Amino acid sequence: MPFTFSHPAIILPLCHKRFSNLSSTGMIIGSITPDLEYFLRMRMERIHGHEVGAIFWYQLPICFIFSVIFHVIVKKPLLLHSPTFIQKRLGYLAHKNWIDYLSKHWTQFIVSAIIGILSHLIWDSFTHAHGLFGKSSALLMLSFEYTWGRTYLFEWFQLLSSLLGLLALFLFIFRRQTKPYLTASIHQKWKYWFSTLLIIAFIVYLHPIPDFATFIATFIMASILGVLGSAIYQKIYEKIYLKRTKKF
Repeated sequence: MPFTFSHPAIILPLCHKRFSNLSSTGMIIGSITPDLEYFLRMRMERIHGHEVGAIFWYQLPICFIFSVIFHVIVKKPLLLHSPTFIQKRLGYLAHKNWIDYLSKHWTQFIVSAIIGILSHLIWDSFTHAHGLFGKSSALLMLSFEYTWGRTYLFEWFQLLSSLLGLLALFLFIFRRQTKPYLTASIHQKWKYWFSTLLIIAFIVYLHPIPDFATFIATFIMASILGVLGSAIYQKIYEKIYLKRTKKF
């Protein structure tokens, strides 16, 4: 399959100001939602994540939950502790009240999430042997013999489209206008990322990993939990620290 975090690249044209009625959060998180089932299971196994019929009862709720978790818990600590390159271009989003936006534009969020989910399923249909276009296209099923085995054209298409997607995302961020931003100190950044790495290492160490595919799914979920854990710690620390400073 194409790399999960390359999928938002396909909806970047819809993140333009001319499509301001759409929710960027809904489209971006929606575009990775079908693959989240792999990471939640911590193995390359899926049941409902890639079913069109499961969009409303399975994929949309997951997209909503991850969107809320990101904006309420993860976003601010993550942006405050990100590299300067990211902060200059996205740091201003740290203090945006997304929940207020959602309460006023929830229908736009739902429509945008569906667009994101469908974009993922359509992309996958071109790069999977069992996909709609993979099954019907003899070209995509063209195989190449090597001394170590056989590969198919759709597998090369997966790799190429993943790399192009990551490049498109990098260029999209790079070309964004830089704005004033708040940042954590270098010491705080080190603590944040060190705690994140500890959580990742702990989860990967504890989870059984019989093959490389399971390692990838486990590592990505561990990374998500690592960032989430560090964000929760940061919020708890800030509340305790602020209470102490108010007393003195």
